[in-house]
Amino acid sequence: MVRSSKIIRSSLVSALALSASLYAHPAFAQDVSSGAAAQAEENEGSGNDIIVTATKRSEKLKDIPASVSSIGGTALERLNVTNIWDLTAKTANVRIDTSNNAVGPRIFIRGLGTNDVNANGTTSVSLYMDEVVLASPTISGFPAFDIDRIEVLRGPQGTLWGVNTTGGLVHMVSKRPTEEASGFAKVSYGSFNEKNLEAGFGGSLVDGLLAARVSGLFYDRNGTIFNKFNGKTLGGKRQFAGRVQLLLTPATGWSALLSLHGRSQDGDSQVFIGRGARAGNTDARGNFAPYQNRVANLNQDPDQLHQSQEGATLNVQGDLGFATLTSITGYEKARYRSFDDDDGTPADVSRFFANRPDVNQFTQEVRLTSNDTSSPLKWIVGGFYLHSEVNKASQGDIYSAGGGFGAACAPNACVDITTITQRDRSVAVFGHLDYQVSDRFKLSGGLRYTKDSKKLNLLDQYYTANPADPLNPANAIPGSLANYQAPVNKSDDWGKLTFDVAAHYELTPDVSLYARFARGFRSGNFNGGATGGGPVDTVEPETLDAYEAGVKSNLFDGKVLFNLAGYHYNYKSIQTFLVTDAAVLQLTNAGDGRVNGFESELEIRPMKGLNLSANLGYADTKFTTSFLAPIPGPPATDFLDVKGNSFQRAPKWTLRLDGEYTVDLGSKGSLYLFNGWSYQSTIYMNPINNDVSQGVGLTVPSYWLGDARVGYRTADDKFDVSLWARNITDKTYVVTSYGPYVGNWPSAYGMRRSFGVTFRANFK
Repeated sequence: MVRSSKIIRSSLVSALALSASLYAHPAFAQDVSSGAAAQAEENEGSGNDIIVTATKRSEKLKDIPASVSSIGGTALERLNVTNIWDLTAKTANVRIDTSNNAVGPRIFIRGLGTNDVNANGTTSVSLYMDEVVLASPTISGFPAFDIDRIEVLRGPQGTLWGVNTTGGLVHMVSKRPTEEASGFAKVSYGSFNEKNLEAGFGGSLVDGLLAARVSGLFYDRNGTIFNKFNGKTLGGKRQFAGRVQLLLTPATGWSALLSLHGRSQDGDSQVFIGRGARAGNTDARGNFAPYQNRVANLNQDPDQLHQSQEGATLNVQGDLGFATLTSITGYEKARYRSFDDDDGTPADVSRFFANRPDVNQFTQEVRLTSNDTSSPLKWIVGGFYLHSEVNKASQGDIYSAGGGFGAACAPNACVDITTITQRDRSVAVFGHLDYQVSDRFKLSGGLRYTKDSKKLNLLDQYYTANPADPLNPANAIPGSLANYQAPVNKSDDWGKLTFDVAAHYELTPDVSLYARFARGFRSGNFNGGATGGGPVDTVEPETLDAYEAGVKSNLFDGKVLFNLAGYHYNYKSIQTFLVTDAAVLQLTNAGDGRVNGFESELEIRPMKGLNLSANLGYADTKFTTSFLAPIPGPPATDFLDVKGNSFQRAPKWTLRLDGEYTVDLGSKGSLYLFNGWSYQSTIYMNPINNDVSQGVGLTVPSYWLGDARVGYRTADDKFDVSLWARNITDKTYVVTSYGPYVGNWPSAYGMRRSFGVTFRANFK
């Protein structure tokens, strides 16, 4: 772990040194061309005219027959987005959280997602970085720096994108190298000694042949929660990340883009605060540890989380005349470990640990895209391959002598440990057609066949720990190591044909209508978190049929943008992840469901310098067939039919309101003022909702969060300084919880109010 961290830091130093040499190159004495500047401006905020690659072609948002949102780099900075989960509630019907101090996101779109935290977990919503899927939760937390835009695609992605999903995807697009010189450096300082340094520089190394871009990030923040148990603070983290890109253009129409990237994060594991589930608001042992005034009372030490990741992407494109050949090769490798107090109390009851020493992924996509722009028919055909491995990943609980094992562990602790190795393979072929029936009417359709295969090896064991090396079964107290169940070896495969059809009609040059039907598929999987003899279930694939229609418009000479989409989902064999009182992790199919909803996007520019926007999302989720969900104890596990209940972590309403006013000072620059508010309605962390008392602590009430920024920008756009605030009302809100476990609901809370200042310099 230390060695990987040093490698990443050394790479950042080398990258910055390379950037210095770029600026010494004569090409950097030139200004950015007007064409490139116009393109950058268009991608930043031209509403439905923003260029995106949601259909694997560069198209305007208004021409895509689906619900797609794009947030450009400038908007991301204004919204204080430094990680993907910062997008939660900032675009309609999107909720993103994390279970372990920003290690990996859990993305929900239109009520669909997952809370599976196992090393082999999959999701209904995929995250991509530069067209490469980040399939494992362990590799999906790469920070958002030097980003051109983030695209959100709602609904099933069962045709053009790498991993077949039911809920949609989020795509982070990095700024690419260009011939023209460009770069930036940004420094921020804020509450809790928060420090954020970012920089990116790019330009030509060999004119007309080779260009490069290097970028890096350093982030450091103290803990935000005082732990009165030991007088220390919890919730801090430190992160390094870097990216080096080389763009080779050896001939007209041919290019090869190589991206090398890595990150290293150290800090505190997730801070779970126990909220009492027993009479008197106490836990099973009479402890009471309320989250009051941001004070915790936990048997947990700081600096118990470590993660590192490195990867490479090679994107080769070539003009074959009749078509463009695209080959995208990706490799990711990561490791991760954490140690936290999962009972959420000062009592030494249990602690949860996770160790993932080797998670790696290889992907390869090859596709052909037609080039004949004069033909009414456009087509894409291709293939996709994924191979991923989770090697000897372990997780479990350490129980004190007074914990779950009682006197059997005295005087040492007992350990419950599950170790898995899983290998996944996915192979797919796909095709897509667009046919321009007339100047205004276009039909689209796609087809994909996916074949997934998975193999799991699982050991479910317990032992009495050696105090010198408690997490190593090989050093257990002699004679104490035993199996809860016989070693599990499972393999299975699933195949599925998915498709989509759509129609797009241009009512006027500024208003278009569309309708779409799509079928998505989420592969089957195994329960990699089975502990204490829990079932190593095989879950079958889930499928989704989505019906959607919408309107996209630019009105009053571009001063008003209005988009509206309505949808209905039929959801089959829903994969659901549950936690019982005994901390047994269950992965199962929860029957069928449906979702009805809409999202609307409104942008208004009523006068020069004033921009107003509102994004409203509605997702009414419901289980439509009977499913007996286990009621987490105490006193004893029972079952509840959740038919008619809402999905987990699925807010019915999301709302984002933004306003920005810019005062033009002419040659002296400009002043700007920004204020934004996000709303999320009530969510439930378990399918039981709040039907019984055990669900009370698993219910997160609705809340608003506000942020603001005021700043000054020079007339030449070279310098920008701003003051900002997050969570300006200092709202206390839960981001995740589970249980009841040992008589309480361990819960993690969102960030406190913070203030800061940012200085940015742009180079051209």
